[in-house]
Amino acid sequence: MYEIEIMIGGNIIFLTIFTGRDYYAPCAEINVVASAQDIYDVLSNVIDVASYVLENVLES
Repeated sequence: MYEIEIMIGGNIIFLTIFTGRDYYAPCAEINVVASAQDIYDVLSNVIDVASYVLENVLES
């Protein structure tokens, strides 16, 4: 198991990475308590960029 701190768009997200063993597949969990506001901010930024692309770039 690893604890990872990543920065996306200036926001810090905390992940717990499980490497898997035996019959368990590797997976990652977001530490929601530590990074709830950061996750909201990142999703908000992603939605803003996606909206811009859909409205401006794809219409060209």
